[in-house]
Amino acid sequence: MLVNIQCASTAIFDWFKQENQELRYKIAQDFTIKKFTEQTQSIFYTLQPISFCNHDDLLAYMDSRSLSLDEKKHWLDGVKKLYHQQQYRKNLKGKKQYNFILPESTIAKLDGLAIQYSLSRAEIIELLIKMEATKPTHLPERLRYVMQMTL
Repeated sequence: MLVNIQCASTAIFDWFKQENQELRYKIAQDFTIKKFTEQTQSIFYTLQPISFCNHDDLLAYMDSRSLSLDEKKHWLDGVKKLYHQQQYRKNLKGKKQYNFILPESTIAKLDGLAIQYSLSRAEIIELLIKMEATKPTHLPERLRYVMQMTL
């Protein structure tokens, strides 16, 4: 029974064995230092420097803390959240958020295109703008139509 608990306890850390291992360990180390070593009441508090260079270092640190499986999972959830947040922000370089007010009928059409082509709304809008900027076909025609209607 004890072996099963230990296996389950270490198996949750297999997430660190995926791609970007060095980055994952670095984020875990920074997260632990920032969030827990400053709090002397924390179960993660230690006077020893924290260094997660590899999987064995991580497991040794966690074993030295005498943490329950739930406490380890909670810690890991925080590390994962920070990792995914950093990866998301890294992919946003050169992009900026915009908010548009669109008629519901236009939103429905946009959603339909997104579903039809398995793309996000933003990807559909980006493609349409790139296409029109490359080969202006629809906007000049629409502008001529609007100008004729106002005369």
